[in-house]
Amino acid sequence: MRNSRIAIADTQEEIRRCHSVMRELRPLFREPEQFVERVLHQKKEGYQLAYLESEGEVCAVAGYRVLESLFSGKFLYVDDLVTSQCDRSRGFGGQLLDWLIERRAGTVAKISSSIPASRGSTLTGFISPSE
Repeated sequence: MRNSRIAIADTQEEIRRCHSVMRELRPLFREPEQFVERVLHQKKEGYQLAYLESEGEVCAVAGYRVLESLFSGKFLYVDDLVTSQCDRSRGFGGQLLDWLIERRAGTVAKISSSIPASRGSTLTGFISPSE
């Protein structure tokens, strides 16, 4: 995990760089421009796209929002979380998840039930949407 960094994809180019990894989770987005357009649209509604880059390559991506409800107050909702197939079991997904939790300290964390957990992984500190 040396030489890794985590950032928010703000520009079209940064979002485009995340496409191939996100496509492993969301294959509906076949074309990078279609993905960029959707992310930019969702950003207007609070969606953020974070990515972990190692040695110049995007290895893991997380789409999330900070929401607020009467029931639970402010909470972090993770819509999308994926590590590229070739980078799995290297700790990148956990590192990105830890970064999201640290960045949103003081909020309850929830994760979308549509995100498949990989073998042996656990999502500690998260509440499933049905709870």
